[in-house]
Amino acid sequence: MAELHHVNYVACSDLPRSVESARALGFAHLHVADSLFRESALPHFDGGPVALPLAVWVTVCRLLWLAGFSKNGEAYVATKCRARQAANWLAGLAGLAGLAEAHGSVLLVGHGLMNYLIAQQLRANGWHGPAKPGKRFWEYGVYGCDAASAG
Repeated sequence: MAELHHVNYVACSDLPRSVESARALGFAHLHVADSLFRESALPHFDGGPVALPLAVWVTVCRLLWLAGFSKNGEAYVATKCRARQAANWLAGLAGLAGLAEAHGSVLLVGHGLMNYLIAQQLRANGWHGPAKPGKRFWEYGVYGCDAASAG
């Protein structure tokens, strides 16, 4: 994680586990902790007669979520929209200065699926980096943009 020594700005989700992770990486001062970077709230049923292991319910609800189910959670479409907003804030869009332009290097400490969706949006906006930022704990992706391809 040599890249961390060159970080000028630290952003993270406002959830405690994200804030604590940023601090565990050695950043006592967080510039912004915002709900924009939060993982999507997984939809769920209010209850019922079917008793299944938690892992099965999570898988079923996640698949239903991708198909449009959003009861008691955030809709997939809304999550993708929020990821687009987050990427635009991080990178800037159409001449609007983003955190990376303003500060040079930004560390985002977030959550798996949201990090993936933000990475997809950064790549769609012309940034380069891995297709998947890593889904295991403490995995990460480094993204950058040539000034000529920004936008």
